[in-house]
Amino acid sequence: MLASDREITVFSEWCSMPECAGKQGCGNLRCALCTQCLHASQKVTLREAYLEHYNRGGCHRLIPPAIGHEAALTWSPENPDTDAFGLQNQTERNRLMYLWFVCMCRKDRTFCL
Repeated sequence: MLASDREITVFSEWCSMPECAGKQGCGNLRCALCTQCLHASQKVTLREAYLEHYNRGGCHRLIPPAIGHEAALTWSPENPDTDAFGLQNQTERNRLMYLWFVCMCRKDRTFCL
């Protein structure tokens, strides 16, 4: 099984906003996972995480821990004070991966577990 850019894309509604257009918006947490902001190696990592999720069988993900679907739906980068996922305590790489799982949880509830 292969994973396309479309399958790993998150926050498409945010990525189409003017502040995320081009590379200048990539420093913004809202835009960090937009296609134009991801390096090739980051896309590979997200594809691997996507495929690992669908091939997990009876196993469960340990990191990041389970995410509440309602919390994922209400989370917003504009509200860093309500950092329910502890993103501020993560390295940049881990923060992006955790954020990707939060976004995928919004799209597909199976990613919440």
